[in-house]
Amino acid sequence: MLGIGFRNYRTLGIVTLVAAAAVIAAVVWRYYGKMPGAADGPADAPIDVGMATGTPMIDGETPNYLGVAVATLNADPDFLKQVPPETDAKLRAELADIAHQLEKDPRVPALWMRVAYIKHFYNDDAGARDAYEYLNIISPSDGLPFYNLALLYGYYLKEPAKAEAKFQAAIDRDPNHAAYYYGFGAFYREVVHNPGRAEEVLLAGLRVASEDAGLVGGLASLYEEQREYAKAKKYYETLLGLTDLSDAERAAARAALERIAKKQGN
Repeated sequence: MLGIGFRNYRTLGIVTLVAAAAVIAAVVWRYYGKMPGAADGPADAPIDVGMATGTPMIDGETPNYLGVAVATLNADPDFLKQVPPETDAKLRAELADIAHQLEKDPRVPALWMRVAYIKHFYNDDAGARDAYEYLNIISPSDGLPFYNLALLYGYYLKEPAKAEAKFQAAIDRDPNHAAYYYGFGAFYREVVHNPGRAEEVLLAGLRVASEDAGLVGGLASLYEEQREYAKAKKYYETLLGLTDLSDAERAAARAALERIAKKQGN
């Protein structure tokens, strides 16, 4: 839904295209940095400290992986036409090498994350799903695979009930991670079309990250969309009061306030 600093919330998640009309695009980019979906292939997967080796992540016997074989790639034929042959060969070789490593020791979350990245790059979302589901088993305390899987279920596999459960699981594991609330709120807004639940989730996020620009901007644009202009104005003004804004974000917030003033007849 990467090539990110592994916990960098500004570019967290698998690729998700967020409707420009729904949110201030400049603020949204903090959360939805694009997974390298261009035909040059996904960037190297970042590795969490302590996850680069086969240190057991669970007690007892490691459960068997029952998903699509790691080395099997069910690539989207149309997308495959855009991938240079040398890039395709390199990624397939990497996937085969990872499969060999995981046969020897499947308890390496960073390798499973890479499997998911590569398969999602090729639009093999069933394969990516299986990798993330196994990550949920062997690394149950890590919220990121739950969050990525939530995005996959919500935006690609069209299984919103499963997405909702995975979003909540991500937040349960890392309740102070602002991006998880933002993504969950966006899901309710864009996929489920439930602005009330989107508001609840974003407000819950602000209770743990009161000065997070993405959450503040998300609420502002949600209220504007719902024509609750007084609330929208309040949150856009709050957004402008934050110090951690780029010039583009600040300009977008000012433009939103001008737009609201016109709608209110001021």
